[in-house]
Amino acid sequence: MAIIHANLKGLLAFSMLWVSVFYAGCGLPRVLPPSRDSTTRFCILLDTSGSMERIDVSRILRECKETLERALSADDDYTIIQFARTPKVVIPFSKERPSGKEVPYLIPHGSTDLREALLFAKLVFQESQGDVGSDRRHLILISDGDFWYFDDNRIVGELRKIGVTISTICIASDPTLGSERLRGIARKGGGRTESVVPGGFSDTLAKEIASTLGPAVR
Repeated sequence: MAIIHANLKGLLAFSMLWVSVFYAGCGLPRVLPPSRDSTTRFCILLDTSGSMERIDVSRILRECKETLERALSADDDYTIIQFARTPKVVIPFSKERPSGKEVPYLIPHGSTDLREALLFAKLVFQESQGDVGSDRRHLILISDGDFWYFDDNRIVGELRKIGVTISTICIASDPTLGSERLRGIARKGGGRTESVVPGGFSDTLAKEIASTLGPAVR
């Protein structure tokens, strides 16, 4: 029995060494254990392009803000970025944000450059406090899935290298139309994907936030 126990200990040590070498060689961030002692930073990337004209994006923005502020602890933080042809920060990372601050009125217009929006989100994460591995970073992309084609493998990979996981929410009167493209981004981003009609958005977002704050995203 002593010999078997020693062999098992040796096998476990070898396995842990192999995992460490694998992460180091790939340049991938270590996944933090699901602990509420760590800070979680959310980035909401909200599509406000012309194809979203049938969606009340101002209401969606307001629901994002209210849902996040109900769910997050004082140690957590979030930012909201709207994007069409060019991205723009609507609410910045700031733990001292006044809870009663009104959100701007948004009018959907323009084309959809998701590539530029994801690169911008990467920059916003990098400029926020915290090093890779010291906090959890999660991006939630909200769109109807109607955007220009681009090589999402490279950009999603860049976000993953700085510790960002990505989930997507396809919101449309018929969310099945654009859900496949968003599902692919979520799969590569290590997150989840949901499809929802506008009336069910708030509950879907709350579930996504709760899942991120609980078990670690794989």
